[in-house]
Order: sequence, then structure tokens, then C-alpha cells
Amino acid sequence: MEIFLRETKNVDALVFMDLEATSFTSEMIEIGAYLAEINKDGSIKKVHAPFKRYVKAKHQVGFHVAQLTGITDEKLRNEGEDFPAVLSSFRKYVGKFWDSCRFVTFSEHDMVIVKNTMAQYRDLNPSYARNIYRHHLDLQRLLDRYIQDQNGNPYSLTNYLKVFGLEFDGKAHDAIYDALNLLDLYKVAREGKEIFIKEYKNVLCGAKTRPVVKEIIHMLSEGKTVTPEMFDALLEDTFK
Repeated sequence: MEIFLRETKNVDALVFMDLEATSFTSEMIEIGAYLAEINKDGSIKKVHAPFKRYVKAKHQVGFHVAQLTGITDEKLRNEGEDFPAVLSSFRKYVGKFWDSCRFVTFSEHDMVIVKNTMAQYRDLNPSYARNIYRHHLDLQRLLDRYIQDQNGNPYSLTNYLKVFGLEFDGKAHDAIYDALNLLDLYKVAREGKEIFIKEYKNVLCGAKTRPVVKEIIHMLSEGKTVTPEMFDALLEDTFK
């Protein structure tokens, strides 16, 4: 579909990534990613072995995040690596695609995590982080333009998967599983033209759509022809 082709033009690979962060300072505590080489049409050509690291934070994880992710301060002390080392490893993982890829996340929050973590390391070269910002693709934002819930809000990752007929695979809030499901969502979404059409009609007829527009969409959906005169009549009726 054209909406995906625009996002993958002149791109050789997509890096599907998810980050977990501390409760109060939003510092990175886990990163999970899948590097996927793509064809010129944006379809997946090859998926590489996953990348996963725990990251030592300078502040406490927080009770809520620990409960949600299973990542504790003790776990980070025992299994975590310093952020500069993780960032360097991630750069090596992406390798030759570093300047010709897009970093795909679900929502903008992952970019906030990168920014807040970088702020803890004033002497760290910001070029790696800048490259991620520059080539970032928020898949939730892309889908939200056309597919929303009945209140006009974007779905969660789990619910977007359900829209396209998939169930979440694995444990939620585990970075590697979130990244894997993001990859799966991309694959089914770019092939889901009929679902996009159906869902976008629902959005156009949704509660937040202006009354006149909603009426016109309903008429068109029923196969009726809408003339300029009918449009004017609807406006007259709306403001009578």
C-alpha cells in the first residue's frame, strides 16, 4: 500500500524496537529489537536474530514498572549493562543498515526514553541517538490516521493486532516480545487493504466526525450520489 511505501522509500531495513523504562525518570532499563531487511515494496525479506539487553539505570526502577515487567533493581545490578555499552552494541547490531534503515516503535514514548536516558550521560556522543530520532517511524501514529476505536483514540498494540486478526504472541511488557509483535503487526497491516478501508469508513462515520460529513459518508456507503445541491441542502438543514 502507498501509505507504507512512502515510509519505506529508499530504506533497506526496518529495526522493530521496544524499550522499557523506569517509573519516574523514564530511563531505559531494557531494549528489544528485530532487524528486518526489506524489499523495494516494503515487504520483509529477512529477519535477523533478535537483540536484547538490560540497561542499568541511575535511578530506581519503581514498584509499578517492576510489577509490570518483572525487571527489578536487583535484576539490573546482576544482568544490566551500562547504557553507553548497550548503545554501542546496538549500533553494531544494526551494522551496515545504520544509515539506511528506519527505527520502528509503537508510540512516541520510546523516543522520550532515549532522550531521557541520553540526558543522564552528558559526555556521551549524541550522534547515535540523533540518528534514531531522524529515522524514527511510529507505527501507532501511522495506523491511527485510519484506524481508531469508537471514541476516536488509537488502539493498543494488542488491539491493533486483533483488528488484523492476530493475537499477541508472548508476554506483554517484555521488550523482545513487544518488538516481535510490532514486526508481526507491520507485516499484516501492509497486506490489510480491505481492513483499512472498512476501518477508515468507521472512522469517517465516527462520533467525532462532523454531522454533515458523517451524513455524506453514509449516503456514499449506500451507493447514493451526492450532488452539490444535496450538500447545500444538508448545510441548510444543519443550521436552520
